[in-house]
Amino acid sequence: MASQLASLDYQPLANPKTTDENADAQHESSNRRTSWMSESGPAATQEITNHEEGSPKSPCEQARSLSPELISFGQQKDLVGPTRTSSFHWFSKLSTLEDWWFFELLGVLGAAGALIGITVVLWKYDNEPQPQWDGISLNSLVSWLSTVAKACVLMPVTKGLSQLKWVWFAERDRPLADIAVFDAASRGLVGSAELLWHLRGRHFAVLGSVAVILSLGFDPFTQNLIQYYAKSVPDMDQVARLANASTYETVGPGIGVYYVDPVLKSNVYSALFNTDPTAAWATPQYFCSSGNCNWGPVSTFAYCPQCSDVSTSLNYSCPVGSDSFRKNCTVSLPDSGYSLWYRQMSPSFSNGVVMTMGPNTAKSNATSLTYNSIRAVVNDSGLVDSTGDNVVSSNLSSNTTFIGTECAIVPCVRSFNASVVNGTYREQDVGTWYGSNESISTWMASHVDPPWGLEHGVRPGQTFGIRDGWVVKTLLDYYLRQMLRANVTVSADALAFDVAARPLGSTFPWYDAADVAQAIFYANFTADTCDTPGDKFACAVINVAKAVSKAIRDAPYVANGTSGADMAVGQTMVTVTYVRVRWGWLALPVLVWVLGVVTWVGTAWKTRRAKIQTWRSSPLPLLFLYREQDSQREREDAAAYGPSDEGYERRAEDIRARLSVKRDGARLVDS
Repeated sequence: MASQLASLDYQPLANPKTTDENADAQHESSNRRTSWMSESGPAATQEITNHEEGSPKSPCEQARSLSPELISFGQQKDLVGPTRTSSFHWFSKLSTLEDWWFFELLGVLGAAGALIGITVVLWKYDNEPQPQWDGISLNSLVSWLSTVAKACVLMPVTKGLSQLKWVWFAERDRPLADIAVFDAASRGLVGSAELLWHLRGRHFAVLGSVAVILSLGFDPFTQNLIQYYAKSVPDMDQVARLANASTYETVGPGIGVYYVDPVLKSNVYSALFNTDPTAAWATPQYFCSSGNCNWGPVSTFAYCPQCSDVSTSLNYSCPVGSDSFRKNCTVSLPDSGYSLWYRQMSPSFSNGVVMTMGPNTAKSNATSLTYNSIRAVVNDSGLVDSTGDNVVSSNLSSNTTFIGTECAIVPCVRSFNASVVNGTYREQDVGTWYGSNESISTWMASHVDPPWGLEHGVRPGQTFGIRDGWVVKTLLDYYLRQMLRANVTVSADALAFDVAARPLGSTFPWYDAADVAQAIFYANFTADTCDTPGDKFACAVINVAKAVSKAIRDAPYVANGTSGADMAVGQTMVTVTYVRVRWGWLALPVLVWVLGVVTWVGTAWKTRRAKIQTWRSSPLPLLFLYREQDSQREREDAAAYGPSDEGYERRAEDIRARLSVKRDGARLVDS
């Protein structure tokens, strides 16, 4: 069958050139070869000059004139050297490198270097800010390295598949069509899939096919290595500032008798009439240019609320008079001096006091205040029902629930961590200190000195309190003590908010406690704005304490601005894009590289064991292997040039061929 194929494909046709043209071409070729042969050594020259016609021989004729059995393959190559000396000089070196699998080794090392480069770059920037390079991005760099790695690793794979077809036929008789299958596998995905199916996993070549198929995901996998995420980090060029104060010494205007600081008063009123704890009355002054900042820990002097429910201590007295409907009832809180009363005039309405509040003189002192309140839990809408009776009055009866509350506002030191997140200010308490040390100093009107250090934001030697006695007097006696002193009374047709009687002989300013009582009575506290929304007085006192503390913290800034205020310094957080490396996606590129190495090493070993040349993808060996069976001359040329890829290339340089297409078929023929 082989001889039939040879005769079909390589039958020479008549030369279409003229005799003169052919003679000129042969003469020019003969001159070139004679010139080359003059450099081949004395032995070769002697054989040439002994030609019976005395004319130069072609390289093939020179080789045939020498017995191949008497010379080595290296001498054969010297005798029949290339027609083009310079080009074959480099081709000889290239062929030698290919014989040693040099370019496959370069591919393996190049792919390894690119993968190592990807690993090193990503390891350096893993969980680090996205690099800002000129002209190239991190993704672009990884993409370039991935492209280099893929191109390099496919070099030993494709060349190995090409070489394995010769190993495939060297092992035993195979269908000639398998050459096309192997050749297609070395060129792309579809061919590799076809070879994988054709071999059914029963040959070493399937590893190369798998490598080619998996290389399709090389670039997507390397791109998935990189993930970007936003992270808040401190910006050292921007400083965040937060108002805080260790001492308070601000009073309002006045001569002889000072009024409370107007800023503090305004803040307290805002806290009573606007119960939202996130409003401006509860938020200290701060400067955060990015809208995201952190401080902490920070310690500041403040007034802290302490409230408790004393409803179980209330005393009820409701004697029945001559008229069973006219009950004069009293609800009182022992040791407070406060009570409320109501008189049930009929089953539908009552008169009396539904809320009372004020300071507990017995439990208050020069630096802190204690308040008591009693309130009837009634419908406080202030409207009349369908009969015209006041709703509050109609709900006041012996079945009414009463709430007793005791609240104290005491000086304290608060330690907290503060933050601004997306423009919203937040605090997280670290600790609160209520104790005092009278021996610290005599010039402090009120002082609170916690045994804390820097872990709570307290600097060595830092003292907390109110310096001036007038400040304490205006804040406590002239303002807070009188502001929360009022009664709410009800009759059949009206609600009244009455200021409690001024203590006898008092000369301090009078603040509008009636408005405060009205605000508390009608306040709408919820679980979002107060921990005990059912106890309105406790919620109001808590808001008052927060408002006073806010005014104390802001006082240095209001008086001196940022330059004169000892504001807490924090971190301005900015959003930076960070890199996260998902190393699992590197598995496929590494696997392809390993398969490439295994394919290369295995192919080299199988080639050596089969004792065949490293022809790889060259088509010339296939042509000459069939051609060498045609004639004695071809067999002699084969012996002279040898079976190497270089030898086939040299022989091909001496042969001119063209494709002849006729009705009966196509042939590649000598010209």
